[in-house]
Amino acid sequence: MIISETGWPSQGTNLEGAFPSYENYLKYFMNMQKWHRKTKLKSFHLSSFDESSKGGTVGDVGTYWGL
Repeated sequence: MIISETGWPSQGTNLEGAFPSYENYLKYFMNMQKWHRKTKLKSFHLSSFDESSKGGTVGDVGTYWGL
């Protein structure tokens, strides 16, 4: 099994207890790495760089998914 897209936004509006922030972004990334080692599953992180061109089409968190 491969998780095709995963990630956490570093900025934007909170959604039902999910808080975009640089700190939470790092926690998510580190926890995913630990989970990968434990389960031997693979995943692809959503984007290597923030993509300001996405703008309003994906909400205010959509441009802040880059590593």
